Amino acid sequence: MKYREAILKKLDGLESNLSKLNLFLNRGDRENCREITNSLKEQIEQIKGYVESENIDGRELNKI
Repeated sequence: MKYREAILKKLDGLESNLSKLNLFLNRGDRENCREITNSLKEQIEQIKGYVESENIDGRELNKI
């Protein structure tokens, strides 16, 4: 997988942002929750882009 490291790094970032979101939710801080949610959405879109740009190998073609 060509973008393996980039994807794993983005997933670590998502995990970190989820922890922040949980903290802000416990504090009742809505503004920061919105910012984190928007950041999570952007990171998910980036990861989708990485995955979609990967070459499809023979095993994956058989699943389609």
